[in-house]
Amino acid sequence: MKKKNWLGGVIFSLSLLLIPGMVSAEEGSEKLDPKVTVEELTLDGETFELLSWEDKEKGETVYSISSEIEDKAKVAAYVDELIEDRNRGFSTFGVQTKFSYALSNTDSLGKLTWDVSGYSEPALTFPLNPDTMRINDGTLNATFTGTGNADKIILNTKYIFNNVTGTLSASPSISVSSSTASWKSAAVTGQWYVNTKSLWAQATSRTMITSVEISAGADIYKGSNIYRPSVYKKIPWQTST
Repeated sequence: MKKKNWLGGVIFSLSLLLIPGMVSAEEGSEKLDPKVTVEELTLDGETFELLSWEDKEKGETVYSISSEIEDKAKVAAYVDELIEDRNRGFSTFGVQTKFSYALSNTDSLGKLTWDVSGYSEPALTFPLNPDTMRINDGTLNATFTGTGNADKIILNTKYIFNNVTGTLSASPSISVSSSTASWKSAAVTGQWYVNTKSLWAQATSRTMITSVEISAGADIYKGSNIYRPSVYKKIPWQTST
Protein backbone atom coordinates (compact mmCIF):
# COMPACT_ATOMS: atom_id res chain seq x y z
CA MET A 1 0.00 0.00 0.00
CA LYS A 2 1.41 3.38 -1.01
CA LYS A 3 0.07 6.89 -0.63
CA LYS A 4 1.73 9.98 -2.05
CA ASN A 5 1.19 13.63 -1.25
CA TRP A 6 3.15 16.87 -1.28
CA LEU A 7 3.75 19.16 1.72
CA GLY A 8 5.88 22.30 1.53
CA GLY A 9 7.62 21.10 -1.62
CA VAL A 10 8.77 17.86 -0.01
CA ILE A 11 7.56 14.61 -1.59
CA PHE A 12 6.24 11.88 0.72
CA SER A 13 5.77 8.19 -0.04
CA LEU A 14 4.50 5.85 2.71
CA SER A 15 4.81 2.08 2.94
CA LEU A 16 4.83 -0.61 5.63
CA LEU A 17 7.35 -3.41 5.94
CA LEU A 18 9.06 -5.69 8.44
CA ILE A 19 12.79 -5.29 9.08
CA PRO A 20 14.00 -8.18 11.26
CA GLY A 21 16.64 -7.44 13.86
CA MET A 22 17.05 -3.72 13.11
CA VAL A 23 16.12 -2.93 16.69
CA SER A 24 17.48 -4.96 19.57
CA ALA A 25 16.57 -4.91 23.24
CA GLU A 26 19.07 -4.94 26.09
CA GLU A 27 21.62 -7.75 26.23
CA GLY A 28 20.02 -11.06 27.11
CA SER A 29 16.66 -10.05 25.65
CA GLU A 30 15.16 -11.21 22.39
CA LYS A 31 15.47 -8.95 19.37
CA LEU A 32 12.45 -6.87 18.50
CA ASP A 33 11.04 -7.18 14.97
CA PRO A 34 8.67 -4.21 14.75
CA LYS A 35 6.52 -3.26 11.77
CA VAL A 36 8.37 -0.37 10.22
CA THR A 37 6.72 2.47 8.31
CA VAL A 38 8.88 3.90 5.53
CA GLU A 39 8.43 7.46 4.30
CA GLU A 40 10.30 8.36 1.13
CA LEU A 41 11.20 12.05 1.36
CA THR A 42 12.93 14.35 -1.11
CA LEU A 43 14.66 17.48 0.19
CA ASP A 44 16.42 19.83 -2.25
CA GLY A 45 16.68 17.05 -4.81
CA GLU A 46 18.09 14.49 -2.35
CA THR A 47 15.84 11.46 -1.69
CA PHE A 48 16.02 9.40 1.51
CA GLU A 49 13.90 7.02 3.58
CA LEU A 50 12.67 7.91 7.08
CA LEU A 51 11.87 4.75 9.06
CA SER A 52 9.51 4.78 12.05
CA TRP A 53 8.11 2.13 14.39
CA GLU A 54 6.43 1.74 17.76
CA ASP A 55 8.72 0.34 20.45
CA LYS A 56 6.10 -1.34 22.66
CA GLU A 57 8.64 -2.23 25.36
CA LYS A 58 9.90 1.35 25.80
CA GLY A 59 6.64 3.12 24.99
CA GLU A 60 7.74 5.51 22.24
CA THR A 61 7.88 6.05 18.50
CA VAL A 62 11.40 5.73 17.06
CA TYR A 63 12.55 7.37 13.82
CA SER A 64 15.77 6.55 11.97
CA ILE A 65 17.59 7.05 8.66
CA SER A 66 20.13 4.78 6.95
CA SER A 67 19.95 6.14 3.38
CA GLU A 68 23.23 7.26 1.85
CA ILE A 69 23.04 11.03 1.26
CA GLU A 70 25.39 13.94 0.64
CA ASP A 71 24.31 16.39 3.37
CA LYS A 72 23.50 14.60 6.64
CA ALA A 73 23.29 17.85 8.63
CA LYS A 74 20.65 19.38 6.35
CA VAL A 75 18.52 16.22 6.31
CA ALA A 76 18.81 15.73 10.09
CA ALA A 77 17.76 19.36 10.75
CA TYR A 78 14.76 19.01 8.42
CA VAL A 79 13.64 15.73 10.01
CA ASP A 80 14.11 17.20 13.52
CA GLU A 81 11.64 19.97 12.63
CA LEU A 82 9.24 17.56 10.94
CA ILE A 83 9.08 15.27 13.99
CA GLU A 84 8.83 18.20 16.42
CA ASP A 85 5.77 19.42 14.48
CA ARG A 86 4.20 15.97 14.80
CA ASN A 87 4.84 15.87 18.56
CA ARG A 88 3.28 19.26 19.28
CA GLY A 89 -0.12 19.53 20.88
CA PHE A 90 0.57 18.93 24.60
CA SER A 91 -1.39 21.48 26.63
CA THR A 92 -1.68 22.04 30.35
CA PHE A 93 -3.90 24.21 32.54
CA GLY A 94 -3.25 26.00 35.82
CA VAL A 95 -0.91 28.57 37.32
CA GLN A 96 2.35 27.34 35.81
CA THR A 97 5.77 28.82 35.17
CA LYS A 98 6.89 27.19 31.94
CA PHE A 99 10.36 26.58 30.55
CA SER A 100 11.73 25.12 27.32
CA TYR A 101 15.24 24.49 26.02
CA ALA A 102 16.93 23.39 22.80
CA LEU A 103 20.08 21.59 23.97
CA SER A 104 22.80 20.12 21.76
CA ASN A 105 26.32 18.76 21.94
CA THR A 106 28.84 16.91 19.77
CA ASP A 107 31.54 14.35 20.49
CA SER A 108 33.71 14.06 17.38
CA LEU A 109 31.44 12.21 14.92
CA GLY A 110 28.48 11.98 17.29
CA LYS A 111 25.82 14.68 17.71
CA LEU A 112 22.92 14.92 20.18
CA THR A 113 20.02 17.39 20.18
CA TRP A 114 17.18 17.61 22.71
CA ASP A 115 14.09 19.80 22.68
CA VAL A 116 12.73 19.64 26.22
CA SER A 117 10.13 21.61 28.18
CA GLY A 118 8.23 21.57 31.46
CA TYR A 119 6.85 23.73 34.24
CA SER A 120 6.77 24.56 37.95
CA GLU A 121 3.35 24.85 39.57
CA PRO A 122 3.03 26.11 43.15
CA ALA A 123 0.12 24.78 45.19
CA LEU A 124 -2.67 27.28 45.74
CA THR A 125 -3.12 26.09 49.34
CA PHE A 126 0.46 25.14 50.27
CA PRO A 127 1.32 23.10 52.34
CA LEU A 128 -2.10 21.39 52.29
CA ASN A 129 -1.59 20.63 48.60
CA PRO A 130 1.78 19.83 47.02
CA ASP A 131 3.92 21.86 44.63
CA THR A 132 4.56 20.25 41.23
CA MET A 133 7.54 20.30 38.90
CA ARG A 134 7.24 18.46 35.58
CA ILE A 135 9.37 17.55 32.58
CA ASN A 136 7.12 17.08 29.54
CA ASP A 137 7.54 14.64 26.68
CA GLY A 138 10.24 16.04 24.40
CA THR A 139 12.17 15.22 21.23
CA LEU A 140 15.59 13.55 21.49
CA ASN A 141 17.83 12.56 18.62
CA ALA A 142 21.33 11.38 17.83
CA THR A 143 23.27 11.59 14.57
CA PHE A 144 26.40 9.78 13.39
CA THR A 145 28.02 12.40 11.17
CA GLY A 146 30.75 10.19 9.76
CA THR A 147 30.72 8.04 6.61
CA GLY A 148 28.03 5.36 6.37
CA ASN A 149 25.87 4.15 9.27
CA ALA A 150 26.60 3.65 12.94
CA ASP A 151 26.84 0.05 14.16
CA LYS A 152 24.31 0.90 16.87
CA ILE A 153 22.89 3.92 18.72
CA ILE A 154 21.49 3.97 22.29
CA LEU A 155 19.83 7.05 23.84
CA ASN A 156 19.29 7.88 27.51
CA THR A 157 17.78 10.53 29.79
CA LYS A 158 17.94 11.28 33.52
CA TYR A 159 16.01 13.72 35.73
CA ILE A 160 16.94 14.49 39.34
CA PHE A 161 14.35 16.43 41.37
CA ASN A 162 15.97 18.19 44.34
CA ASN A 163 14.39 18.63 47.80
CA VAL A 164 11.41 16.39 47.09
CA THR A 165 9.49 15.02 50.06
CA GLY A 166 6.48 13.76 48.11
CA THR A 167 5.85 11.59 45.08
CA LEU A 168 7.80 11.06 41.89
CA SER A 169 5.76 9.77 38.94
CA ALA A 170 6.73 9.12 35.33
CA SER A 171 5.93 7.40 32.05
CA PRO A 172 5.76 3.60 32.57
CA SER A 173 8.96 3.15 30.55
CA ILE A 174 11.01 5.29 32.96
CA SER A 175 12.76 3.78 35.99
CA VAL A 176 12.01 5.74 39.18
CA SER A 177 14.17 5.60 42.30
CA SER A 178 13.79 8.08 45.18
CA SER A 179 14.10 11.51 43.48
CA THR A 180 15.57 10.25 40.18
CA ALA A 181 13.85 9.20 36.93
CA SER A 182 16.03 7.52 34.29
CA TRP A 183 15.44 5.94 30.89
CA LYS A 184 17.49 4.04 28.31
CA SER A 185 16.41 3.15 24.78
CA ALA A 186 16.75 -0.12 22.98
CA ALA A 187 19.74 -0.29 20.63
CA VAL A 188 19.04 0.77 17.05
CA THR A 189 21.42 -0.87 14.59
CA GLY A 190 22.59 0.08 11.10
CA GLN A 191 21.29 3.67 11.04
CA TRP A 192 23.01 7.07 11.07
CA TYR A 193 20.06 9.05 12.52
CA VAL A 194 17.74 8.11 15.39
CA ASN A 195 14.95 10.31 16.78
CA THR A 196 12.57 9.38 19.59
CA LYS A 197 10.41 10.93 22.28
CA SER A 198 11.98 11.76 25.63
CA LEU A 199 9.42 10.78 28.23
CA TRP A 200 7.68 12.79 30.96
CA ALA A 201 8.27 12.70 34.70
CA GLN A 202 7.06 14.92 37.54
CA ALA A 203 7.58 15.44 41.26
CA THR A 204 5.01 16.62 43.80
CA SER A 205 6.19 17.81 47.19
CA ARG A 206 4.91 19.60 50.31
CA THR A 207 8.32 21.18 50.74
CA MET A 208 9.42 23.48 47.94
CA ILE A 209 11.21 21.64 45.15
CA THR A 210 14.40 23.63 44.68
CA SER A 211 15.33 22.50 41.16
CA VAL A 212 15.44 19.69 38.63
CA GLU A 213 18.63 18.54 36.91
CA ILE A 214 18.05 17.09 33.46
CA SER A 215 20.56 15.25 31.28
CA ALA A 216 20.52 13.24 28.09
CA GLY A 217 23.11 11.31 26.13
CA ALA A 218 23.81 8.91 23.32
CA ASP A 219 26.19 5.99 22.86
CA ILE A 220 27.04 5.89 19.16
CA TYR A 221 29.08 2.82 18.18
CA LYS A 222 31.20 2.69 15.00
CA GLY A 223 33.84 0.01 14.77
CA SER A 224 36.10 0.26 17.82
CA ASN A 225 34.93 3.83 18.56
CA ILE A 226 32.12 4.95 20.85
CA TYR A 227 30.97 8.57 20.59
CA ARG A 228 29.11 9.90 23.64
CA PRO A 229 27.60 13.36 23.11
CA SER A 230 25.64 14.52 26.17
CA VAL A 231 23.77 17.56 27.51
CA TYR A 232 22.95 18.78 31.03
CA LYS A 233 20.79 21.58 32.48
CA LYS A 234 19.91 22.54 36.04
CA ILE A 235 16.53 24.27 36.19
CA PRO A 236 15.69 26.16 39.42
CA TRP A 237 12.13 26.22 40.76
CA GLN A 238 9.88 28.65 38.86
CA THR A 239 12.38 29.30 36.09
CA SER A 240 10.68 30.90 33.09
CA THR A 241 12.00 30.91 29.51
